[in-house]
Amino acid sequence: MMLRLITMALLALGLTGCLKVPLHQGNVLSPAIVDSISIGDTRFEVESKLGDPILEDTLHPHRALYVEDYEDESSGER
Repeated sequence: MMLRLITMALLALGLTGCLKVPLHQGNVLSPAIVDSISIGDTRFEVESKLGDPILEDTLHPHRALYVEDYEDESSGER
């Protein structure tokens, strides 16, 4: 009985190692939120809607970059 329990536990641990978790990096940008941004919005308004930018350009202080990258290894979706 103990051997069977150990075998089942090892099998369960081995199978969980095969799981590929989708990788989501950067800002989560839904189309509705992006469409709510308009020309003339202040930096504060944009950051309150989109969150903090991923990159801030030191040479261009009025430019903020938002990047979203999604990769699902199991389906190959990007």
